[in-house]
Amino acid sequence: MKILADANMPFAREAFSALGETVLEDGRAFTAADAADADAVACRSTAKIGPALLEGSRVRFVASGVAGTDHIDIPYLESRGIGWSAAPGCNAASVANWTMSALLALGFRRGTLGIVGFGHVGSQVARYARAAGFDVIVNDPPKGVGVDLDTLLAESDAVTLHVSLERGGRWPTAGLFGESAFARMKRGCVFLNAARGAVVDTGAFIAARKSGRISAAAIDCWEGEPRVRPDAVAAADIATPHIAGYSFDGRLNGTIAAYRAMCGFAGAEPRLDFAPPPVPPDFRYDILADDRAFRADVSQFDALRKNYPQGRREWTPAQFAAAFRA
Repeated sequence: MKILADANMPFAREAFSALGETVLEDGRAFTAADAADADAVACRSTAKIGPALLEGSRVRFVASGVAGTDHIDIPYLESRGIGWSAAPGCNAASVANWTMSALLALGFRRGTLGIVGFGHVGSQVARYARAAGFDVIVNDPPKGVGVDLDTLLAESDAVTLHVSLERGGRWPTAGLFGESAFARMKRGCVFLNAARGAVVDTGAFIAARKSGRISAAAIDCWEGEPRVRPDAVAAADIATPHIAGYSFDGRLNGTIAAYRAMCGFAGAEPRLDFAPPPVPPDFRYDILADDRAFRADVSQFDALRKNYPQGRREWTPAQFAAAFRA
């Protein structure tokens, strides 16, 4: 079996070469020629998986090492009988780390945290926040969990978003946080978005920040990205280029999920003969360094994501609890 794998997946060679010949290329630059004689593809979100890449190839399986599937043309794969997998939850702890680091940097150390969306990420954020001593309330109508949104907005001292982007259906989230939602928040609320940019109306966010309805904000996901409005960045106290889920540990979890799925396709028993280096005891994620890098030139959104440092590790809930008590 020949596998075309994204060179940006941690331990990609160690993982996939056990299953067959493995060719590493930058996923952003995958070409039809690269895939033509491959039996399977392992990728991250920067690889666009569809007919332009796969038509005429012998690829029968695609294993993605990220939670989302926006980069995969699923109807095309299924119409061609090509199997696929994703890695839901692989970077949930990474996003929770970003969220808690943002709250620390903003000086929000006690109060009620409202979590909108209680899936893989939101449930991890709740776990970390409760360990740090916050009161937590959640809202997730599709799961039938928590309180209604009006109650959450009225009672929360800080609100953090962790929903998927849904443009239709019973519970659409596109534009969920617009003028009306911000008006229903407590005055002086702290606001965080590490979900999807289009969940928030940018103009309404800027207005809420200027009016004082929002006292502080940390934003990782932006409406219209990679073209981000400079005035939206200016309105945020912490601004990062959609890298909340980019910890080394989260990326490695994605590789492991893709490897296990590839083993299933190949009929092989998974053997995890690779492991991450230990987290240095003095490691602390410097979210403000990410803010400075992005704020210096918002036009470099994609470049900052592509060249994001590989050394960011994750703290445990206990480590955050100690930091919030300090």
